[in-house]
This record gives sequence, structure tokens and C-alpha cells, in this order.
Amino acid sequence: MKIFKSTFVVLSFLLSNIFISCNKDAFLDVNTDPNRVTEENITPYLILPQVQHAVGVRQFSNLDFLVSWLGVTAPSGDFVPDQSLITYNIDFSFSNNYWANNYNVLFDLQKVKEKGFASKDSGIAYVAQIMQVHLFQNLVDVFGNIPYTQAFNSNLYPNPKYDDAKSIYDSLNKNLDIAVAYLSKSSGPSKAFIAADYIMKGVTDPKKIYPLYVKYANTLKLRLLIRQSEIPGFNPTDDISKIVAKGGVLQSGESISVNVGYSQGKNQQSPFYAFFGYDENNNDANNLRANLYFDTVMKNNFDAREVRYFKPDASGNIVTCRLGGKPNSPDDPTTNPTGNNSSKLGAGLLSSPSQNQWIMTPVESLFLLAEATARGWFTGDPKLAYENALKESYTWLKVDNAESEANSHLVDPIANYDNPRDVFKSKAHFIAYQKYFSLAPIDPIEAWSDLRRLDMIPDKGYISINQNKISNKLPVRLYYPQSEYNSNSESVLAQGNINVFESKLFWNK
Repeated sequence: MKIFKSTFVVLSFLLSNIFISCNKDAFLDVNTDPNRVTEENITPYLILPQVQHAVGVRQFSNLDFLVSWLGVTAPSGDFVPDQSLITYNIDFSFSNNYWANNYNVLFDLQKVKEKGFASKDSGIAYVAQIMQVHLFQNLVDVFGNIPYTQAFNSNLYPNPKYDDAKSIYDSLNKNLDIAVAYLSKSSGPSKAFIAADYIMKGVTDPKKIYPLYVKYANTLKLRLLIRQSEIPGFNPTDDISKIVAKGGVLQSGESISVNVGYSQGKNQQSPFYAFFGYDENNNDANNLRANLYFDTVMKNNFDAREVRYFKPDASGNIVTCRLGGKPNSPDDPTTNPTGNNSSKLGAGLLSSPSQNQWIMTPVESLFLLAEATARGWFTGDPKLAYENALKESYTWLKVDNAESEANSHLVDPIANYDNPRDVFKSKAHFIAYQKYFSLAPIDPIEAWSDLRRLDMIPDKGYISINQNKISNKLPVRLYYPQSEYNSNSESVLAQGNINVFESKLFWNK
């Protein structure tokens, strides 16, 4: 599995070397040299740009396997594919990089918090806290119980305990409340924060910065709530009231994204583009291509987003591969075509090496809002909320004539909110199915979580066709990484035996 490694700016290298996971207190002894970087002379404003970039990277890096599992991509026939990818026979090393890289970024965010509070800039501290919630929820949604309360003090807790996943969710929810309470009443960000903030660089009015971060926090809160929606007796009323009272969630055009100056140069491209697209010489970055399943469903339903998700060939066709298909062999009908003869991801996702890197899109926010409205959590018309979400997907992908194409799609049986279909148990299931086609390529953890929570995809066409696969369903979680069994064995062994197909998370009822 390919690992994206950022070498974008010297600061990224510098801070990555300083903030090394599992040995975060090992700073250099610089004695009296004032020009060398130390714990003491690093400010939160120095850390923030690289950590915002890193949060953007974490939305997809080490998750390429999941994009394929969800039926969006598949390896081309140029190489023998990773057997764990196509058979689901994963081991304890499968998640090493995902675990370590997330905790590295979480530690950096913790440093921004601590140094922000120490420098009397609570705004930058609480923005870091919001981003921590985002990454911690992702970790819980992949692994379940994880180190949380003892995660960042290696001197006191060299072997951090694993906290209960539900208690972590509750804590994350409270942390969002605390951050929103401060940002809502603050007069605005400091000049130093504004200068260092590469998420809000396009916001010309400083008074609008905190309100947008509040909406980001509210959207994360709604995501926490939606994830628990199938738990018997779950009641989100109080938290929904807080969301409404504090300005609601991200709306159309309100994207949380980062751009620290991405360009065509070597190691300077926008992260998603560099990973799924092309290098500085316009060579393919990897061999992932359009998946037959995802493309066929879109094509059969006349979904105009198809040619924004996948790049047509010279004849205007999308040439696909199948997950588990055999490497290229002219005499084998189950073969996958080579990379040069199959379709990469398209311009809706790979527009430019300088494109913004999304962290939280309005597409996700509006689909969360649509499902919550259909569940009766918000007042309003659930049909309208759903249609707004689907239209936002068309707009976000920059589909030609986006509004008219979306309106045409919304009257098709597959996308018509009023069309009764026995394959969907409820309107929530229907909305989540449409959300899958709008979000799986850009936020695979969200789409995977919906699939585990609701099992809303009527067929299993996304499943690998490899004859050696060990299951006809996707894993519901990953194993804890081998690195934890090596360095924190007592804590991880206390979690018991894990079955990645049966050991469901607390919200996955």
C-alpha cells in the first residue's frame, strides 16, 4: 500500500522530525544556540500550517484500500495486486501506517493547543481541538477502543491505556461544545493566528473566520450523532438544539479545506492530486483505476458525475477494472486492463496540482443534515434537504450545467426522494445510499461507516471477485497495528481477540 509522505515545506520536515510518535519528549539539547529549533521556541503559529496540511492528508492517506473496498477504484492489470486488498485477509501490520500517522498529527495538534493556551491565544487552541475531534473520531470508527486520555504524556504513561469508544465519543462531543462556546463569544482571531491559518486564507473578513470554524465543529457534532443513530434509545435532542442555537452546520459552498501554496513542483502538489493523480512530471502516481461496479451504477442511472469521477478515454468511454480481477492477460476474460488502457480518477477530483485539499466538504455536511431531517431531528422538509445535498455534490464536482443535470437526475427513479423502493428500509437508508455515490471517493471512512451502520447498498457488487477472498462481506473494523502489540502489549491485549468481520463497534448495531 502506497504511503503519501509530505515533503512540501522545510517546516513540515522540521516539525515531523521533532514530533516523533512514541518518543515525543526527545528534543535536541541545543544549549545556548538560539537559532536551533527547540520545544521552547516553537510557537503554535509555526506548527499550525503544517498540521493543517497534515489533517488534509489524513482524509485519504493510508485509506486507498478502503476506496477500493467500497467499489470506487481497483488496481489496473499492470501488476500483481496486494493480496490483502483483494482477499480481505488482512493482518496486524495492515494498519501500522494509518495508526502511526494519525497519532503523529494528533500529537502536533495537541502541541498547538498547549502552546496556544500558554501564549494566551485560546482561539488557535480551540481550532486545534476541533481538528483533533475529527481525527479521533476517524480512529474510533476504524478501531473502536483506542488510547485517548493517556495518549500524549509518554513520561507519565509510557503504555497508555485504551479508553472505551463510547466514552471517547462523549468526550469529543463535550470538547466541541467547549470550543464552540469560546469561538462563539470571542471578538475574533489574533493577527498571528490569521497569518498562520491556511484553512481560512480565502476569508477576507476576519469576523467570519470563527463562525465558519463553529459550523465545522457543529458538522462534526452532527456526524457523531448520526453515527449513533441506530443505537436503541439514542436521543440527540439536546445536542441538536445546540447545533441550531450556534449557527448550524456547513452550508453550500462552505468547505473546510487547506492550501499552503500547492503547485506543480516536486513534493509541492496538493496531497490528493499527488497521491491519486500525477507527479511533478505528469507521470501516474499509482495504478488505481475506475471500478466497474461504481461506474456501471452511475452509467445505468445517467448520472452526469460519472465523467467527473473518472477520466474518459479518447473515445469518451470509461474503461474499468474489477477489484480482484487478474493481472493483464489477453486470454483471460477476468483480466484487468493495464493502467494505460483504463480510466484514472477524473477532473472532478484531480483538477490541478494546486487544488485545495478538502478536510470537510459541504457535500458531507448537507447529507448529514438531510438524514437528520429525515429522522425528525431538525424541522424542515427532508426532501428539500436531500435534494440540496445531491445538488451540492454536482456543484462541488464542477459538473457542466450542474444545476440542470442534478435536477434531471433527481427525477430518475434511483434518485427520486418520493419514489418508493422496497430495497430501502427507510428514507435514512435511501439518503445514505445517495450519499455513498456522493462521498465514497472523497471521504471513504464516512461511506464505510454508513455501510456498516445501515447496510444501505442493495447489492454486493462492490465485493472483490477474487476466488481466494476469505469473506463475501467487508471487514467492519481493522486489527490494532502490530506496533501496538510490540510496544504497548498489555493495553492492546486487554482489548481481547478481534475478529475484523464480527467485532462490531459500539454504534454498529
